[in-house]
Amino acid sequence: MKKNYSVFVMMAMLLMTCMSFVACGGNDEEETISPGGVSDVININGTDYRMSREVTWEGEWKNGKGTFYVPVLDRVGNADDVLLYQFKFKSSAQPKVGDEFSKMALTLVPLDNNGYNYMLDGELPYISGTAKVVSIDNSKNHTITIAFDHLTMGNSKATYAFNGTTWLEYNFAR
Repeated sequence: MKKNYSVFVMMAMLLMTCMSFVACGGNDEEETISPGGVSDVININGTDYRMSREVTWEGEWKNGKGTFYVPVLDRVGNADDVLLYQFKFKSSAQPKVGDEFSKMALTLVPLDNNGYNYMLDGELPYISGTAKVVSIDNSKNHTITIAFDHLTMGNSKATYAFNGTTWLEYNFAR
């Protein structure tokens, strides 16, 4: 009887282990849509990237100058690396719904995950396309949702094209 009981316990433990692996496996798909229904995936230069929600920086506006950041996860081997794109703009006021960043002296600075510019030739200027503010949450969440439509930034050495709609952290309290 002892032998049958231990086989039963072993089978139950094996079943619970298998179920825990299955339960962990389904989360990736759920993370591609934010609670507001906005995609957590953005396309850069023809490649889809998941947005980084753990390593990110808040955008802000102050004294006529603003920034916002597009942090994405890049799979390198078995780990995710963070690619951080800093956009800078000039505006006489904080961003509002309907604003088009491409009309605000928009520039792009590709950064590494420590905040260092890995392009030694500085800021990349606007070439074409749009980056439009589609919604703002300046309550406790402090987010801005931007629709990128073939937004192309670059120069003769590097060009980046952004497509998709996603939300970004943005602090309106400053």
